[in-house]
Amino acid sequence: MDSTMRLNTRILLAVAVTVLLLVIAYVGLAASTADGRAQLGAFMMGARIARIESRSMEPACPTGTIIAYRGRAAYGRGEIVAFTMPDQPDQISIKRVIALPGERVEITRNGVRVDGQQLDER
Repeated sequence: MDSTMRLNTRILLAVAVTVLLLVIAYVGLAASTADGRAQLGAFMMGARIARIESRSMEPACPTGTIIAYRGRAAYGRGEIVAFTMPDQPDQISIKRVIALPGERVEITRNGVRVDGQQLDER
């Protein structure tokens, strides 16, 4: 009886490890094939996956970079945010916060200024 119990325990442990490895592999695959929609791996962590489709975030985030993001109520300067526009609800836009409410933004040929200070966009 004792040997049967050990065998059952080993089989159960082997099945549990196999299932865990399959879940980890699936999560990795889901993250590596992100197409802008929520994927299982990120969903399990309360996040969504998106791919940066334009050059607007370069050089920090080159086109094709895959990011995971979560919703928040407040953002700070320099943070990367993901959002949808009302007229394009299926398209995720990814941008960096450069100014906060009440700050003055000027965009010229020479670059961007926030409250008179030149923004370092490198």
